[in-house]
Amino acid sequence: MSTTTNIAHYFENILNSIKNVEQSVEALTQLHAISEEIARLEKYVRSSFETLDNHFQEYIQQINLLSSLIDFQRRMVHFKSAGEMAGSLFGYIREHVPCDHGFLCLSGKAAVGDRQKILPDAPEHLDLYRKFLETGDTEANLVALVEEKELGSLFGNVEQLQKQTIAWPVLQARAAILFPLRIWGRFVGLGVLVSHKRNLTLNHLSFVNLNSGIISLLVFQHVYFFHLKERLLKQGQFAKVLEDLKYSEYFEKSPLYIYSVDQSGVILHANAAALRHTPMEKEHIVGEKFLDLLPADHRKPFAEILSRVEPDRLEQYQCPIVGQDKTLHIWQFFITRTCLKEKFNLSVIFAVDVTARYLREQQAVRNDVMGEITRFSRSITGYLNNLLNVMVPNVSLMQNQLPEDHPLQKPLKTMEKSLGQAFGVVQKFLNYGLDEIEPPRKVNLNRLIGEIIRRLKEKFPEGIEFKVALDPAIPRLKLFPKRLTRLIKIFAQNSLEALKQEGYIRIATRRVVVGEDEVLQPYLYHLPRGEYVELAFEDNGPGIPPESLKDIFKPFFSTRIKNEGMGLGLFIAYNIVRDMGGEIFVESTPGQSTTFRVYFPLERAELPRPSSENGQTAAGKPRQILVIDDEYNIRTMLKEIFEMRGYRVYTAANGKEGVEIFHRHPEEIDLVILDMVMPVMDGKAAFKEIMKQKQDQKVIVISGFTRREDLQEILNNGGVAYLSKPFNVSDIIQQVEEALS
Repeated sequence: MSTTTNIAHYFENILNSIKNVEQSVEALTQLHAISEEIARLEKYVRSSFETLDNHFQEYIQQINLLSSLIDFQRRMVHFKSAGEMAGSLFGYIREHVPCDHGFLCLSGKAAVGDRQKILPDAPEHLDLYRKFLETGDTEANLVALVEEKELGSLFGNVEQLQKQTIAWPVLQARAAILFPLRIWGRFVGLGVLVSHKRNLTLNHLSFVNLNSGIISLLVFQHVYFFHLKERLLKQGQFAKVLEDLKYSEYFEKSPLYIYSVDQSGVILHANAAALRHTPMEKEHIVGEKFLDLLPADHRKPFAEILSRVEPDRLEQYQCPIVGQDKTLHIWQFFITRTCLKEKFNLSVIFAVDVTARYLREQQAVRNDVMGEITRFSRSITGYLNNLLNVMVPNVSLMQNQLPEDHPLQKPLKTMEKSLGQAFGVVQKFLNYGLDEIEPPRKVNLNRLIGEIIRRLKEKFPEGIEFKVALDPAIPRLKLFPKRLTRLIKIFAQNSLEALKQEGYIRIATRRVVVGEDEVLQPYLYHLPRGEYVELAFEDNGPGIPPESLKDIFKPFFSTRIKNEGMGLGLFIAYNIVRDMGGEIFVESTPGQSTTFRVYFPLERAELPRPSSENGQTAAGKPRQILVIDDEYNIRTMLKEIFEMRGYRVYTAANGKEGVEIFHRHPEEIDLVILDMVMPVMDGKAAFKEIMKQKQDQKVIVISGFTRREDLQEILNNGGVAYLSKPFNVSDIIQQVEEALS
């Protein structure tokens, strides 16, 4: 029994083994199939990488080729002769095509004499190429091969051209590339590349075809161009062409700068004025590109005008030009197009130097804008000043009427202080922050500057160096010393803000002369013809950004420059200079320096001297005062103050009413207190009417907003004092008592 069981187990094991073998065989079969799939995948991956690598290499080659082409095009504009062009061209070709010889051959009407018929890769090969072309019918057969074709042809073995008689042995040629030269679609010649031993391929031919357009362009520019230049310099034939429009005489004698330019922008002719003034360091400008005369950033817009201008139409353009004298000018261009004898399509360009007019207009616009800003600012300030005129005296009056220990004295003092601060800001507009209106007087400008610098050195940090260059030949000038001092302090404060703790401040004076063109070179400042004193104030701070220069004199505008946080400093400086009959300019180089230049004319009209005659009050008569002011509160306040002090006071609400009262009591009125800005009749007109009737009449001017010229005229012609609104009660009382003492 056990034996039977063992045999059964034995056979069962055999059957299990057979099943295992079958499974193993099946597994091996599957593994083999997977192995084959992996092998095919590996082959595909290898093939894909090889293809990708080939594409990448081709891409790199194309990039290199494009880079080389761009570099060559960049160098094209610097070629100065046909020989230099040909040498550079074949040097560029040899970087990509393994040729031993190369030349360009112009044919038919394109040839401009034997000297420029052949353009060789090197001058020493010229005789060899001439011999090659002159052997048998070589030149004619070469032309026949390429004349009707648009692209070049590759001949891997020149023996295949035995049907045509071509003297290849002269060049020891094995392979060659022939390509046509075309200008405006017309065949003008051909190019030949020859290899002695190395093979030329389709890749080499593709390179040539890719560059054939550039090669043809070079031929046009540097063969026709130089030939045309030589012919036009003689002026003979071209002058005859221009006779139809009578240009010849006008061109040569006109004060305008006149150019004729072909369709490609090449100068064909220029008149005598243009040749004298054109900014190009070359013996002749004929044959040069007109756009090369212009600054780089103006060439594109000017080219667009040249391309769109039509016959009988006139286009205009304006741009800066650096002249032959190395100074900057502004030229106005007038461009039109004309067709001569139905053959020559030309652009005619007229140019005129408008530097003086341009600068004059720009400066007039700036001064007009600043004038409007100044008038508006003073109008607003005048309105605020009128409010202060009411508040300040009344606060002062309340303080005087209340006991010193009254509890309201403290808040009144606080109000007085705040009103004083507001008054200070207002005065910066109305009188540059000065205490009083000053008369002009003759001053030694250099001495005044020296005194100001000495005081500034005591206050400025030790790291600030003052450099002084004062012209001793400057005469005494009739100016306003306090205003001039204020001007220099503004410049100094601006420099200190820029320099912080170290740097230099340079102050210089000199005499300058402006000629008939009314342009001060090299700065391009417009000034009327005459002699001036220049005051220059320079620092080596961080400079002013270019976009800020146009706004630098406007009120409340500030970059780093501050005037008690208000940004009024340079606005005040501008008005000080303008009030003294001068001009102010600024120039700045960011990161280097900033310079303000002020110009005062040397010849100034003498201003009338103030009258020294004083009227006398009639003995025994009460003091009588006429107050003329359109502000009701001010009239009533002054009337109350002076009546309390024993005066008799008349009041008038405008100039006309005040004149009428004065005409009724001319001898009784000892003093007139006169406002300047009033309706119906202003203070200036009222003053003239009063002085007509009584020339020694004493007048005190009170005003918060008036034209300084009008105020100065009154003070020079009998006005005894000026008091700026708002004023304290004690100040007006003191002025009146001094005037009547």
